[in-house]
Amino acid sequence: MSVPVGVSRLLVLNGAPAGEGAEGLVAALKDGRVVAERRVLGRGAAESFAPLCRDVLREAGWDRVGGGPEGVAVVTGPGSFTGLRASLALARGLALGSGAVLVGVTAAEVLFPAVPVGEEAIWVGVARRGRVFAALRDGEAEAFAAGDFAVGWEVPRGAWMVGDGQDGVMERAGVLGLRATGHRFPTAEGIARVALARLAAGDLAEVRPVYVDPPEAKPPAAGLRPAPC
Repeated sequence: MSVPVGVSRLLVLNGAPAGEGAEGLVAALKDGRVVAERRVLGRGAAESFAPLCRDVLREAGWDRVGGGPEGVAVVTGPGSFTGLRASLALARGLALGSGAVLVGVTAAEVLFPAVPVGEEAIWVGVARRGRVFAALRDGEAEAFAAGDFAVGWEVPRGAWMVGDGQDGVMERAGVLGLRATGHRFPTAEGIARVALARLAAGDLAEVRPVYVDPPEAKPPAAGLRPAPC
């Protein structure tokens, strides 16, 4: 993997996956190769990321002054609302504290390269309440009920699915003529590859979470209480 000058040590975080089968990830990569990695299974994975980052940085030997990560890459979604907020906040703090550059990538753009060149692909991710998020190449992600997956989309027959939401749409995928793959969660190397390519291209856009659903938390109907005197 070609690594941009000045970004040899990269810390990777993925707290986006949702649901019981979620797989959170924290990893340290040196020159594009994993030197320390932790995976967390199940809901709320991002809640344990802070101590896992400490362990990963220590194992990689990056816990000393002047030896921390030079870049922090974080998956921006779509996915778990809480997981995204927690992992992105931690990534920002780590980048600020270590002076590292911060870069965000989506789960879809990390997994799409797993599909053979020239083949069509669709990313499918787990969402809440039995739904899925989905995105085509160069397209915006949308939410669907599993039984209505890709309704209204022109999805080429024979397209390959990637992402952890594949299992929940297999009946509908059969009707559409889609093919499943074993590529469900982004790997540390895959996240690093996209992040480093973005850095090499000078793409330092602000890192923001990718939310598909509107927030459920709403201000009280009577308005917020006045600040205490």
